[in-house]
Amino acid sequence: SPVNHNSNVIQLGFRLKRREAEQLESGWSSAAIFDALEQNLFSKFDFSAADLCSARLVCRMWHEAITELPTLVITPTRLKSKNRAVLRSVLQRAAFINCQGFTSQKVRKLVLSPIFRFEAPAFLRELSLANCKIRADGASILANSLRYNSSITSLELSNSQIGDMGAAFIAEALTVNASLENLGLHYNGISESGAIVFGDVLKINNTLKSLDLAANRITDKGATAISNSLASNATLTHLNLAANHVGAATIRELSKSLESNSSLAWLSLASNELGDGVSFDLSAGLKANKTLRSLDLSDNDITNAGCRSLAQSLKENGRLERLNLASNPIGDTGVIALCDYIKASHTLTNLNLHHTHIHEIGVLYLGLALVDNKSLESLILSFNHVADGGAIILAAVLAKNNTLQRLDLTSNQIGRAGGTSIALALENKDAGLKWLCLRNNNLKDFGALVFAEKAAKNGVLEHVDLHNNGITPVTRSFILHTDTENPGGVVGLSTTWLGSCRRNQRFRFRCNIDR
Repeated sequence: SPVNHNSNVIQLGFRLKRREAEQLESGWSSAAIFDALEQNLFSKFDFSAADLCSARLVCRMWHEAITELPTLVITPTRLKSKNRAVLRSVLQRAAFINCQGFTSQKVRKLVLSPIFRFEAPAFLRELSLANCKIRADGASILANSLRYNSSITSLELSNSQIGDMGAAFIAEALTVNASLENLGLHYNGISESGAIVFGDVLKINNTLKSLDLAANRITDKGATAISNSLASNATLTHLNLAANHVGAATIRELSKSLESNSSLAWLSLASNELGDGVSFDLSAGLKANKTLRSLDLSDNDITNAGCRSLAQSLKENGRLERLNLASNPIGDTGVIALCDYIKASHTLTNLNLHHTHIHEIGVLYLGLALVDNKSLESLILSFNHVADGGAIILAAVLAKNNTLQRLDLTSNQIGRAGGTSIALALENKDAGLKWLCLRNNNLKDFGALVFAEKAAKNGVLEHVDLHNNGITPVTRSFILHTDTENPGGVVGLSTTWLGSCRRNQRFRFRCNIDR
């Protein structure tokens, strides 16, 4: 549709259903918007970029063109009083609502009270009130709506300050609600009493699939109540208990529940300072469980001893796909123990070893494990001590491994020798790497030039991050502004993020380098 830049233009941010990856922000005339609505091309309207002086016209067209509105993103700074009535009518028909940055008073007055006082709109499926601080009274309004509503499937209330009372309102509504599948309660000041209520609800609720209670303070009593409910719950697939001051008592109860649980696939216990005990206490549950696919134990003070026990449990489990051990001091000894599991695994696809104190010897064993492993697709080794020696080892692996697609080597003291070895490995036709991050290393000009040259010969690599590698302006300019006789260079769309090279389909390499 043509763009008309006159006074009637409405600035809208949107996505087209048929071109989901392309996000546009431009001026559209009212006629152009109406044409698009008739064809049902819009899947997202962003009111944070909208000129609501013409909101009545747009809303009238929405009512005439379609029966259900797409995603609606609104911010309070754009909402003038004369448009609130119009917006309320739009909210009544929106399928996805995302309110950004509302104060408690405004969100209750504009969204909660008029729309959810008795029953939520029939079209509404997803609602996000994150960072709106609706508090317990706002949670009460939502809970009353949830008791009767049969359309909302996702509710995000992160950082809403609902506390234990608000959590109790929501939990009580879930005893009768039969549609809500995803509930986000991250950082809401919920303590053990609020978590205990949810533990009781999970024993009878058979629709909730995802529960996020991260960054609260439910402690062992609350977490134990939730863990106990997993023994009988057969629908919850995602559970986030990160940063909740839980301890050994919770892990032991959780392990017992995992032995019989038949639904949980994703579990996060990150940032709870559990120590090596989590590996030993969780061992029996991991060995017997048949559904868990993702486990996050990052930032828990796990050492090499705990890693050894965990590796043995996961080896017997044989089903885990994603493992996060970031920010644990497992060291080279722990990685060596983990390598036995990596060699034997046919399911592990993502492994996060960020900041785990790994040196060249640990990388050597990891490289040997990757030679035998045929499933790992993503490996994060950022903020370790890989250095040139470890990079050379990984280069030898990359030359023959066609499974690994993403590799993060940020901040690893890798110099020209290690960087060049990796670049040369990318020439190999068997290399399957698509995404590589070497940010905050020391490749210098020579390493950057080698990457630019070898990436052009690689038909798979799509993204390389070389930011903060001591690359001089002259070299940077050469890489950014290549000519037709230098197919190894990169034509840049900006000084930081670069687009497709040569603007054709035979080379899709994208590079991020120093300013």
